[in-house]
Amino acid sequence: MIKRSKTVLVTSAGVGTAINVIAALNKSERYNVRIVAVDADCHAVGLYLADSYHIVPLASDSSYIQCLIEICKIENVNFIIPLYSSEIRLISTNASEFVEVGVGVCLPSPKVVNLCDDKNEFLEFLAANQFDYPRTYKHSSEVQRYPIFIKPVVGSSSRGSRKVNNCQELDFYLGNSANQLMVQEYIDWDEYTADCMVSPSGVLLGCVVRRRIKVKGGAAVVARTVNLPIVEAEVARLLEKLGYVGACNVQLFYDGKKGIKFIEVNPRLSAGGLPLTVEAGVNIPEMMLRLHDGESITSKVAARSGITMYRYLTEIFRYADTAVR
Repeated sequence: MIKRSKTVLVTSAGVGTAINVIAALNKSERYNVRIVAVDADCHAVGLYLADSYHIVPLASDSSYIQCLIEICKIENVNFIIPLYSSEIRLISTNASEFVEVGVGVCLPSPKVVNLCDDKNEFLEFLAANQFDYPRTYKHSSEVQRYPIFIKPVVGSSSRGSRKVNNCQELDFYLGNSANQLMVQEYIDWDEYTADCMVSPSGVLLGCVVRRRIKVKGGAAVVARTVNLPIVEAEVARLLEKLGYVGACNVQLFYDGKKGIKFIEVNPRLSAGGLPLTVEAGVNIPEMMLRLHDGESITSKVAARSGITMYRYLTEIFRYADTAVR
């Protein structure tokens, strides 16, 4: 197969997802991918794994979108893959500006991003569409049984999320958190993540379910792919009800006897599990490029189950005579 050439812009090069996306693009069997990475921090490791990189303002800066568009023009970028939650919402809102300069975008609508990011709204959506989820308490006085689980209403990467063992701990966290917290029952079932890719026409093209065996900092460091058709079917129903487009990861609890309880849909590629999904035969970043090229992918790509991933740290080195651009 003759590989096609593409230039892809990857944002937030300092997050773990960036390293995984760069690795996935480099593994593509269909494309020779030239990778352009950007970040506000000159020490973001993903910058130095890319073919070219730029230092940009923070996503909160009013010049951020225009800066990205200028980089797209300079580097002849064909496609952009944003990786951080706030950027995804921003780029989704301004998608037409990228399309106007010939840059492909495959993201959910701003409305869907906002719904997924606000956990209260997402739970209301689950209830309205007959999906089960952990019992959620409106007031701490409703809690009768411990342990429970708390997490920020708006947040990512499990920051601020924790198990709470008694009412004294709960009062402490509720009284000292800078963010609004959600209080839920603690579920001791196995936790799973489904890495998914939905085409612009609403077809679920990839769904790799993995059991999160060991988690650190919100990302799986030990995980195993599993074959659970009942979970895949409910994930597909959930994404269809959402009207989802693009890549996402769906987090849930599953007990073979008691059923499925959904936790959240993260409207982005996985921080921890993407390498396992690619190894299982579903290269979601490559799939994005195929869809952008107009390929007709009409059915779900089969994934291999029973693969266990063990993640570890590694290093890259730069010497003093290498300038930082």
